[in-house]
Amino acid sequence: MENRAAKHNLALNPLDPRWVVAVRAHSQLQGTTLTPERRRHVMQTARLMGVRPFETNVIIALVQDAARRKRPLAEAWGAVGAVPAVSPAREPHFARWMFAVIGALFAAALLIVWMLREP
Repeated sequence: MENRAAKHNLALNPLDPRWVVAVRAHSQLQGTTLTPERRRHVMQTARLMGVRPFETNVIIALVQDAARRKRPLAEAWGAVGAVPAVSPAREPHFARWMFAVIGALFAAALLIVWMLREP
């Protein structure tokens, strides 16, 4: 009954970290299996997005199950939506991190130019 209810869960945003992890896992599949190295990459991506390891493994299992049954990934949409969401306190702040990294690179470049200029 829960699986049927999850199938009709259409509240999942395509940019939701759970769905992004599912798409990433699907892209890393070799047939229906996920090698340990590729699983590590998926786990790392999920961790950076704030998805806990348990939920990540559930999402990977859902993706592999869809692949084994030769179903499109889109059919796992509702089941992935049933996985507990990322808590707001753990949501990533990618924009802030990107701004900080770009600012640091820009400052480093300016410092190098300033040091290499002739007096």
